[in-house]
Amino acid sequence: MVSKPLVYIVIGSTRVGRAGPAIAQWTRDIAAARSSTVDFRILDLIDFNLPLHSPHIPITGYAQGFVFVTPIYNGSYPGVLKLYLDYLKKEWARKPVGIVSYSHRGGDRAAVQLKNILRSSLQMNVIDPPVLMKLDDVFPIRYAETEGPLSDQINAIVDKICQSIEARTV
Repeated sequence: MVSKPLVYIVIGSTRVGRAGPAIAQWTRDIAAARSSTVDFRILDLIDFNLPLHSPHIPITGYAQGFVFVTPIYNGSYPGVLKLYLDYLKKEWARKPVGIVSYSHRGGDRAAVQLKNILRSSLQMNVIDPPVLMKLDDVFPIRYAETEGPLSDQINAIVDKICQSIEARTV
């Protein structure tokens, strides 16, 4: 039996009271409903005690793609996500990645900065456009919706990730 390609939906915040887990679960539910050929799993950075210098980040290398769920903190993405990205180099290269960014203003600055790092420094295949969520509009009431503009954007990312994975395995 051949296992399905793995895509991690990474929660890029560890703050108390964060919206990331709910948004990541919503993203995973939509992705899983969209594609039965890929195994979408949540990877929460709070589960790892990320020291400033460590030789290992478990399980990342096994994934064929990623979706980063990130808030905007002080005009950028969180330091814990930067720390996670900095641990690895070759494991990121050429893998497809989508971005779901959220804030009370829409998360656009975090998405732009993250996209630049993922594309230029880490050589990842960044899926455009990122999903920008304005928390006042969608959380907590509408994040569970499986239809609508935000769900359509998630589906577009899922389709592109699945196509990229399929192209790499053929």
